[in-house]
Amino acid sequence: MVMQCLPVLGLLIPAGLSSIFFGILFGSVFCNEHILPALWITPMRNPLTILVMPVGFGVILILLSLVFDALQES
Repeated sequence: MVMQCLPVLGLLIPAGLSSIFFGILFGSVFCNEHILPALWITPMRNPLTILVMPVGFGVILILLSLVFDALQES
């Protein structure tokens, strides 16, 4: 009944699983970074890397879409 009224509640489980995954990846449990070792990188020690990665991924994605668009037009 509640899911029919508020379909946005269907995002709670995927968002929770995503936060668990990235918490394990970054070694953070409820903002405590001393419990688990980081599997990839510690965000508080290397914030520039964390900020550059999504921007770089976005640039690559946009360039790839432009290349595909050019190939489709020719």
